[in-house]
Amino acid sequence: YNDQYLSDSWSDKYPSWYVGLNFAMPINGNERAIARERIAQHKINQGQLDLEAVKVGLANDLQTRWVQTQKAHQELIKQQENVELLSQIMQMELEQFNKGLSRLTDVYEREDKLNKAKNRLVDSVARYELAKISLKLAEGSLLTDYQVNVIVD
Repeated sequence: YNDQYLSDSWSDKYPSWYVGLNFAMPINGNERAIARERIAQHKINQGQLDLEAVKVGLANDLQTRWVQTQKAHQELIKQQENVELLSQIMQMELEQFNKGLSRLTDVYEREDKLNKAKNRLVDSVARYELAKISLKLAEGSLLTDYQVNVIVD
């Protein structure tokens, strides 16, 4: 059916039939395609810059958390040493009091200082544990360390 029309189109049977070909090409090239390519390249560059910013931000956050954890640990050690030292001083003050060489108010003052030091030690332990958790959160191991599975639908 279609082959007959095609063969008839080349014959003299239908002189009013004609076939044409139209070809168009911009003189200055395809500026729209070039503009789209430039936009795509800029988006790629922006994505790479965003990725680099995220990398630097994560590295800075990890470094900050690491330093925070180190400082909290150093503070914890100093507070432990302080409590140990004040406990020894308290013990010596009690011995002096039992021998009659010290006043009761001195014992109370030493005990008060020891209790304050113990409170500071508890605060230091809490800060150190929070710093460790913060570091694990920053490095992405917090949930896996506590075996928490997150299911996203």
